[in-house]
Amino acid sequence: EALLINDEIINKIQQTMDELPESLRIAIELREFEGKNYDEMARIMNCPLGTVRSRLYRAREILDVQLQLLLVG
Repeated sequence: EALLINDEIINKIQQTMDELPESLRIAIELREFEGKNYDEMARIMNCPLGTVRSRLYRAREILDVQLQLLLVG
């Protein structure tokens, strides 16, 4: 049962990542999967540091909402 729940969570994360707007998906991938810091992300994404932080915040918020819906529902 725990493995099934884990698979559901992984699938939901992947589905949500796929549905994110490109700018948000890139932000979360650079930070969480590639371990880039904010300055590196700003350079790679060619945008101000504040924009990087905003995109990352929004991406995390969307992921959090989707995971909460999965766990509650």
